Amino acid sequence: MEYKSIINDVLGPVTTGPSSSHTAAPARIGKAVSSLWGRDVLSATVTFDQQGSYPGTHVGQGSDMGFTGGLMGYLPDDPRLKDSQAIAVSQGRSIRFECANLGAHHPNEARLDVLDEHGNVTMSVLSFSTGGGSFLLVEMDGFPIRFDGQRPMLYCACHLSVRKEADRLLKAANAHFVIREPKPDSVTGHALESKKAVLYEIDALSTDAAGLGAQLLRTDGILFVRYAATGAPLPMRREKAPPFRNVAQALGYGRQRESNMANLAMEYELAVSLASEAEIRSALAHTLKAMRKSLVAPDVSKGESRGVMQPSARRMAQASDKIPTIDIGLLSICMPAAIAVVENSCAHNVIAAAPTAGASGVVPATVVALGDALSMDDEKIMEGLLAAGLVGSFIANSATFGAEEAGCQAEIGAAACMAAAGVVELMGGSVEHGFRASTIAMQSFLGLICDPVGGITEIPCITRNATASAVAVMAANMALCGFDPMIPLDETIETMLRVGRQLPEELRCTCKGGLCITPTGASLGEIIHAKNG
Repeated sequence: MEYKSIINDVLGPVTTGPSSSHTAAPARIGKAVSSLWGRDVLSATVTFDQQGSYPGTHVGQGSDMGFTGGLMGYLPDDPRLKDSQAIAVSQGRSIRFECANLGAHHPNEARLDVLDEHGNVTMSVLSFSTGGGSFLLVEMDGFPIRFDGQRPMLYCACHLSVRKEADRLLKAANAHFVIREPKPDSVTGHALESKKAVLYEIDALSTDAAGLGAQLLRTDGILFVRYAATGAPLPMRREKAPPFRNVAQALGYGRQRESNMANLAMEYELAVSLASEAEIRSALAHTLKAMRKSLVAPDVSKGESRGVMQPSARRMAQASDKIPTIDIGLLSICMPAAIAVVENSCAHNVIAAAPTAGASGVVPATVVALGDALSMDDEKIMEGLLAAGLVGSFIANSATFGAEEAGCQAEIGAAACMAAAGVVELMGGSVEHGFRASTIAMQSFLGLICDPVGGITEIPCITRNATASAVAVMAANMALCGFDPMIPLDETIETMLRVGRQLPEELRCTCKGGLCITPTGASLGEIIHAKNG
């Protein structure tokens, strides 16, 4: 099982909106490819698989700016990311986008080809955006690879004739490595005759990567040495062994130690990362700061929007005191708070994708905004975020945050599931209360489709963030008052993934179904595409 990081993959990344899968991950992918190239990328072509979700969403959801910014070396939270395409043009860079049949290996599949001054492909990398800002590089120059940005890697290709010498150098350096044979069905192209070569995928943290790279480059028959830097806040362990693998084990572990969810989350993160507790708390504080900033609604006068809706969070917050509405108590804080965050995401401002940009309003509106309203200090609010992150880690490990894979239940449903646990933690509930609340919330969104009108996370995403915040708080209260949803959270998460795979492609973020194809939705989509070029 692959164990995801709470900081890197669940409560983040901290990123420019509007999408984690289609903005943050492309930026991370581009940054990784730029790192592999080792110098300025002046010309590149990004090819989207024509059967995937990118063709219908890459403009509206910021994939073009993400890939461009990443190839220029920008991280997802770099304020220059939103202007990366204009900056690239001003610097004489050429980043082109096109669609082709890549084989449909993944819903978010893109190949990045780096070109020389003559337009020839000199490095080719195949990438998957796997949900919530996570990614995988799965192929390079005809060889299978596996790079997820969590640990730095060194790649060395050599002719078969010098393989023994390369083996000797790597073993002498005590490097941990995997030998990759060329793929017969490769979709990456370049000038390298891969059939006469092998690729070494080397864990850069297992050795002196700089010294080893220099040694390899001095060896005849070495075709290239490339370094892939990590762009994640925390470096991950190569061998991860958390004290529990699923919700059931975490529940038993917590009972034995009379622990709360926040402490379980910290134990988990210490076990999967190379970070200290102080480093984890520092990264968490950075996330909290980004969330608080995103709760401040964008200024309408600045025209901060790429969609068709006027920002309404500020107006709604002001109107709630002046017009007759049903008294919903503290939930009246959640509603405009959730909307403000997603409006910032739509405006390409920085938010925390917890767990995704499209669902980024739920956790801040509940755990952070309610924590502040209840006069809780940052330490207590961070405990709520850790509890939310713990639940999110089980979703990430066993299922997905990608609407392209499982519909909006994997985004909004996951966010509500996490937020419910966070609210329970704020209120001093038990681990069992937290998991029950998460189950109630997730069960409330099973089967929810993903149908972003015009390919941007605006309609109906903003609506769903606000209503999901209310569901999360209600689920927390139900659990705290003794309601038992009966079906365990582990089984509910498995069901979410199964249901998602049963959803047709049209209902999984392709803009081919749901509200997207209503007469009004189609008309708005045309307006959005015209507005965004």
